[in-house]
Amino acid sequence: MRKVARRITIFLAMVMLVSTFTGCNTHQYAKTEESLIVSAEELKDYIGKENVVIVDMQSADGYAAGHVEGAVNIQNGDITINVPVSTMLTSAKKMESLMGSKGISNDTLVIAYDTNKMSASRLLWSLFMYGHENVKVVDGGFEAI
Repeated sequence: MRKVARRITIFLAMVMLVSTFTGCNTHQYAKTEESLIVSAEELKDYIGKENVVIVDMQSADGYAAGHVEGAVNIQNGDITINVPVSTMLTSAKKMESLMGSKGISNDTLVIAYDTNKMSASRLLWSLFMYGHENVKVVDGGFEAI
C-alpha cells in the first residue's frame, strides 16, 4: 500500500512541476503582417482609408461620449441572440444585413475596439464564423487610443 501511495505522490509532484513550467509561458510572439492585433498607434494609419471600417463596440452612450473618428457603432447585442440560450451567435442573414448597413462588405478590412476587453474579439470571432477573415482588433481597446 505504501508503494502505491509513494507512486501517486511522485506522479502528482511531476504533474505539478510540469504545470508550473508550462503555465508560465514567457514567450514573446513575433508580430507578422498577418497579425490580428493592431496597436493604438497603428490604428491612426487606417483612419479614413478606403475599404477599411473601424468598429466601436461600446454601448450607444459610450459611443456618443467619444469614439475614433469615422468609427461605426456595433454593440455586442447586435451580433448575438438570446434564444435558446443567451449570447449565441446571430444568424448569417442578420449578420450580413448588419454588416451591410455599416458599410462592411466581404472585401472590407474591419478593425474593432471596445472598452470591456471582450466585445471586439467577439466581433472578430463572429465574422470568422461567417467566413470574413479580414478582421483585426486594437490592442488595449479604447483606453489605449
